[in-house]
Formats: sequence, C-alpha cells, structure tokens
Amino acid sequence: MAVMWDKYVTSSRDYMIWCAVIALERHSSEEIWGKIEWVDAVLSTVVLSYKFVCALTATI
Repeated sequence: MAVMWDKYVTSSRDYMIWCAVIALERHSSEEIWGKIEWVDAVLSTVVLSYKFVCALTATI
C-alpha cells in the first residue's frame, strides 16, 4: 500500500509531498499487520494551488 500526504515546511514556506510504502499481511480473519518498507519526500516544492484528487483502495 502507498500512502501520500503533504507537509508544510515553515522554514521555506513551501509544501512537500511525502510517500510511504507499507507491506500488509493478514494474520487472522480479524487482524491485518503493516510494516513500513520505505518513506521519503517525493516532491520538495509544491505550488499552493495543488490538491489531491484521487484515492484508491485494495482488498487483501
């Protein structure tokens, strides 16, 4: 699973886009565990008029 979010950086007065990749594993019919495999900034300067427009889901 990939999760993306924005973060405001006060020192530069810009937004950054971050991404994390999470491996999911089902341990029982009621539990799903996740392990963060990777996290980093993927875009360091974003114009103020941006917005996230899409979200996707997956069934495991």
